[in-house]
Amino acid sequence: MRHVAHRIGWVSFWVLIFLGSVMGVTGFSSAPGKTILNAGNFTGDMIVPRLEWQADYVNNGSWYNSLLPVAVKSDALNNTYVLTLKGGVTTQSNILLLKYGPLGNLIWESEYDGGYAGPGVKSLDVPVGMVFDSQGNIYVAGTTRTFNYSTNTPTYDDFVLVKYTPQGTQEWVRTYNRDNGIGNSQDLLYDVAIDSQDNVYITGASALTAAFPAVGTFDYVTQKYSPKGQLLWTSIQNNGSHDVPYALGVNESGVYVTGYGTFPHPFFPTVLNIDYYTVKLDPKNGNVIWSQRYDQGNYQPDY
Repeated sequence: MRHVAHRIGWVSFWVLIFLGSVMGVTGFSSAPGKTILNAGNFTGDMIVPRLEWQADYVNNGSWYNSLLPVAVKSDALNNTYVLTLKGGVTTQSNILLLKYGPLGNLIWESEYDGGYAGPGVKSLDVPVGMVFDSQGNIYVAGTTRTFNYSTNTPTYDDFVLVKYTPQGTQEWVRTYNRDNGIGNSQDLLYDVAIDSQDNVYITGASALTAAFPAVGTFDYVTQKYSPKGQLLWTSIQNNGSHDVPYALGVNESGVYVTGYGTFPHPFFPTVLNIDYYTVKLDPKNGNVIWSQRYDQGNYQPDY
């Protein structure tokens, strides 16, 4: 893999992903009053790539003028999908999905907006990843939050999972807010995966308290959805005060979730030790098959 830096306007960056002989590229450039999202495809090998096309997505506006691409993927028909945050990471933002054809033509764009939750409350929607199923549908995962600008306080964070058809239609949207009997909890999504039957899995951290931000009080939460959007199961792991999953993978025998967890220190019971923590879940029901923690020694933090 080779990373190539490119400059247009004021600031820009490129991320290259090699997919066989095709490399999908995305990044952004900024100029006064607008942001330009850059996408392109290369062919050839990793040593001498050849640019086949480049497409710029220009975003003009005020709060809306920021673009932050988080993922790029190509499908079996050599269409390229770019997933990006549109807006600002601390202000109002939406999730934007762009589809480019094999020649770089923009086929469609679709935007997810968590919407307004009342007077002065706007959404903050942040994408984390996307997967394709066997029918060419796209599943986009992220976190959605509403924010009360009159009091300058967030109201909640939820998992959000959106299914798009190959034509760009939003087929369904699913959100998750954990009910701990505390009202709105903070739920932050980190990864998404799909199995051979087109079931979709998401994992993230969910708070134990209603405090915002909920520092030091998270659990692993992993969910399985059917292709029609039915929630099949939810699995929660709590080892102490703070457990945060960062990634998951799926095969026929299990769902693997990894991140870090907090565990009691063997010599100082009031001290929590931070270790890598990996769990294998049963794909049928979400039950834990096994769990393992890793400590590099000397009870130092591992995360």
